[in-house]
Amino acid sequence: EQLLASAGKDEYTDSELTDAIQITQDELVSYINDRALVLERLRVLADDKEKVEKIIHDLFMKKGTEDDFFLIGKNNLWLIDDRFTTYSYAASDKKIEGILAAIDEDADGSPNLSDKPDLALFFSGDPNSERKLKAVLVEIKPFDFRSKPERKKFEGITQLRDYIRAFKDREKIDEIFAYLVTDVDDKLALLLEEDGYSRLYSQ
Repeated sequence: EQLLASAGKDEYTDSELTDAIQITQDELVSYINDRALVLERLRVLADDKEKVEKIIHDLFMKKGTEDDFFLIGKNNLWLIDDRFTTYSYAASDKKIEGILAAIDEDADGSPNLSDKPDLALFFSGDPNSERKLKAVLVEIKPFDFRSKPERKKFEGITQLRDYIRAFKDREKIDEIFAYLVTDVDDKLALLLEEDGYSRLYSQ
């Protein structure tokens, strides 16, 4: 409370600076520990062939939520890439129509407006510039299915392509990246290779 009360001063005492450094260090340690716990949770889900998509989904970002700023501990979008710890807008299981409106983009002529990407984030390399946004679209599929697992995973690829069509050629979107989060089995790997994909992560 004392640090907050003294914020914005032209000069700080040695004691105030020491306190601020200690708080920052404590928060960094806590953040690193939280990341380790989240990674372990995801590893256990994958190893156990977790079938409940919502559990996996909520680990990244709670379904049905949206944010226009990053807050440590609120979500774990960094699991996809550490670059995604900062963004201008993020949505989880929201309709494309609403997402376009949130980034102040016209939805006219956009297909699949009622579709809901599992995760959609938007960010700029330099938030202070007039550069266009980069879009990141993510579809999450459970790591195991009781029957025809490849069909669900193949559907994930089709869904991502539909999302890309809905967001491409938007005035404010410069680039689009699409991710499918699932277990890559032999059949899915073959399909991806035939489509010209290269593996970035191990199974």
